[in-house]
Amino acid sequence: MNYTVGQIVSALAIIAGVIASLSAILAVIGKFWKWISKKECSPILEEMNKMETRIMGKMIENDTEINRKIDKLTQDINSLDISECKDVIVSYIAAIEDGASVDPSFEERAYEAMERYTNVLHQNSYIHKRWTEVVEKQDNKE
Repeated sequence: MNYTVGQIVSALAIIAGVIASLSAILAVIGKFWKWISKKECSPILEEMNKMETRIMGKMIENDTEINRKIDKLTQDINSLDISECKDVIVSYIAAIEDGASVDPSFEERAYEAMERYTNVLHQNSYIHKRWTEVVEKQDNKE
């Protein structure tokens, strides 16, 4: 078998052409496969994004509602705290005005309530004025 250089070159050219053609066909099939896969995944990915958006929106809505309830609860607690302090202070002032004997623990509680009422709760009302008029005058007499 004698092959000429031209025959060998032609055979190599044919083989190279076949390899190049197969390579191009495989590349097209690969791109087509990716396109189909992406097209099939796109609706799933879009739905996942929509679901994530809905979940995040609901979480933000719930957080806002929880914070609103906490703020309301804080306001209610502060109102109760102010009311409790007022009750103790007014009872103490009334006892002093009536000249009643005041238990030392009740007196201490009244001073604590006045301290909290003024410095923690930052209240300054008729209670503060009455405290000054009655209790501080009483303290000055002694």
